[in-house]
Amino acid sequence: LHRMLLCNFSSLLRKVSDVIIFDQRGTGYSKPFLTCPDISERFDEAYFDELLDIQDINRTQYETLDDLPLKFQEVIQEHFALSQQICFEESRSKGIDLHEFNTKNSAKDVDEIRKVFGFETWSVLGVSYGTHLALTYADSFSKHISSMILDSVLPSDINFFADTMTNQKESMEAFFEVCKTDRTCNDIYPDLEEDYLFISRYLNNYPITSNVKDSDGDNVVLTGSDIAKILWMFLYSSENREYLPLYITYLAYDIYDDNIDTELIDDLASIYEEEDEYSSDVMYFSIICQDFFPDINLIEQRTLELGEYKDSFGSSSKLYTEAICTPWKNSESQITHNYHSEVPTLILSGALDPITPTSWAKKVD
Repeated sequence: LHRMLLCNFSSLLRKVSDVIIFDQRGTGYSKPFLTCPDISERFDEAYFDELLDIQDINRTQYETLDDLPLKFQEVIQEHFALSQQICFEESRSKGIDLHEFNTKNSAKDVDEIRKVFGFETWSVLGVSYGTHLALTYADSFSKHISSMILDSVLPSDINFFADTMTNQKESMEAFFEVCKTDRTCNDIYPDLEEDYLFISRYLNNYPITSNVKDSDGDNVVLTGSDIAKILWMFLYSSENREYLPLYITYLAYDIYDDNIDTELIDDLASIYEEEDEYSSDVMYFSIICQDFFPDINLIEQRTLELGEYKDSFGSSSKLYTEAICTPWKNSESQITHNYHSEVPTLILSGALDPITPTSWAKKVD
């Protein structure tokens, strides 16, 4: 239930068992592969800035899109809504109903695969979103599951959009606390958290242009929020995590000295621009909006609770979130409860997991 299994686990698991890996409907080699031309570009920060330039609005005067004057917020929101509507209409013209691309239907697909192979029971392994799919599958087809392994749990009874901002902040705070309690790390990097927050504040006001080209051939421009999130993603890998203090300190010192290393910025821009040819933005929106329709009031509340981290993780606009998910509002496939299963289950969770914290793992019964 996760493409990373191809490289990380399958070779080990195949020593003790057969392994079946599939591409979820709408992704990878599954047909249809969900895509809408230019949709990613329409939701790109640079595209928003172009819209604001037309309106003669200086984006740097405002912390987030939600801080813009009301009439310009409405312009942006109309843009978001129109972009999604275009995508829906393009898909419909191809005979594709995006409402059918959801976790409940994907769970049915999983059981169809079981039937094809002729298994009465099998073990299920899910990672990250794959755990959500595995739990959904277990809710309807538990009699066909002998055991489950859930790594980095995504439960259903969360407010994904709001909780993710909190998780981002708390995972970085946890990392900085690990450095503070390690004598060697603290001696070398005594101001790690302050440097990280400084980078976000400074580069949000003075975005930096890299030498890396985007899909349109333009140079990738990175804001403080962009770099903060790239560095935050280092927490996903124990190997990358070792370099995180060095990257933060090096970049902060470069800014202080007004001599930013272009090679470092290009490295970060390459990570930012990296694309997964097997993933689908449209499928992502379809899943996340149907399973976890956003609570706008809670998003506003959590944004305020970010405090100093607002420059790092508070740039997600409530207008953006509400508009992109509107087509899926009141979807019949929306999952609103957590599941209970008697299937023997091993749950794995990392203390510094940047997306799926241990508190989410504890929600699974």
